Amino acid sequence: MKTANVFTADGSQQLQAVAFYTVQEDQPYTVDIYRSVSGKDPTNGTQIKEASVSGNFAKTGYHTVQLPKEVRVADGEKFSVVITYATVDDSACVPLEGQNDPQNGHCYSASAGQSYTYFAEDAKWYDNTAISVDGVQYDLNNACIKVFGNPADEPVATLTPTATPTVAPAVLPTTKPSTSHRHRQQNHRCQARRHRQQNHRRQAHRHRQQHLRMRQNSRNGRFHQMPVAVIRPRLRRKPNIRSEKVRRSLFR
Repeated sequence: MKTANVFTADGSQQLQAVAFYTVQEDQPYTVDIYRSVSGKDPTNGTQIKEASVSGNFAKTGYHTVQLPKEVRVADGEKFSVVITYATVDDSACVPLEGQNDPQNGHCYSASAGQSYTYFAEDAKWYDNTAISVDGVQYDLNNACIKVFGNPADEPVATLTPTATPTVAPAVLPTTKPSTSHRHRQQNHRCQARRHRQQNHRRQAHRHRQQHLRMRQNSRNGRFHQMPVAVIRPRLRRKPNIRSEKVRRSLFR
């Protein structure tokens, strides 16, 4: 699966690195840079093949990738960063900015022409603010992609895009194939797995801190019974063996 952000250079720049998220372990990726992008296709420009880079991230998280070659862009030039996420366990996840939550200070905004997502079944790029799946219109936010660079030591000339042969558009069905529904389910599973991992890490950290405080109080002669409600994990279907051992030790 592919996603892309289109940027406009504020002055002559030298692009040096790209940053993005992965939400699956052992995630293969490819980064491509395109200059002088136009239209509604982030790859409709000149690809800087010397700056392309591929790799694999064993762990999930936020990653910064150094470009093998700096890319020079002119003032006001539109360029794109395209990230390809290879399929892992029959699924591919594209991280996007979340929903607006003003109460917690989380506000996002996206405009047409900024972010795109590529659907392989259609062989077509869709603007994130106007994705239609099974007749349902989605207004998504921008892809989580950043690009880093420094001002160029001298002005950069505008790149004239090379002419590409015109290809007749493919005849697409009026409705999306059923694979679109499968992609949505895969994205939901990725998000649910990520939330479970985050909750497990928070609970494990809280239990470790409570255990350390209990040991310290015992050494100082100030041991006292911890409330069971604090130790018991919430909303767990399976018993937490470690928590049960801690509770039994409190009543010996």
